Amino acid sequence: MPSNAEYTKQAEELAEELGLEISTEGLNNEKLDALVSDLKAKKKDADNKAAEDAQAKAAAELEEKAKEDAAAAALKAKKDAAAEEPDEDDKPPFYVKEGKAITTKRGVLSDGDEIKAEDLPGGKKALDAFVKSGHVGKN
Repeated sequence: MPSNAEYTKQAEELAEELGLEISTEGLNNEKLDALVSDLKAKKKDADNKAAEDAQAKAAAELEEKAKEDAAAAALKAKKDAAAEEPDEDDKPPFYVKEGKAITTKRGVLSDGDEIKAEDLPGGKKALDAFVKSGHVGKN
């Protein structure tokens, strides 16, 4: 068992680390042992609390970063989608709809290609039929 001087030194060091003021005067070896044990437990609790706080702070920062990244990704996706979608003004008066293809006098036209009545053997009547069937879009 350590001496009173060793217990006193240990207790004072622990108290200083914890920011506590203690008095070891008049304490016997058994009471000093109990005091050191109590201070060690308090230090361990303080260290655990500090570690938990650090983990919570890190988790909060990661969550905030993830939210920012998600918001940035959503904004980028929205901008990309807007850039990919042609404006109605950009499309010709008659165009082949997405996922469709039509064989014409000029060859096979597909996905947004301009189509005119003179491209089709049936002329305006054939173009109107393709508009009605959903193969051709009209601006």
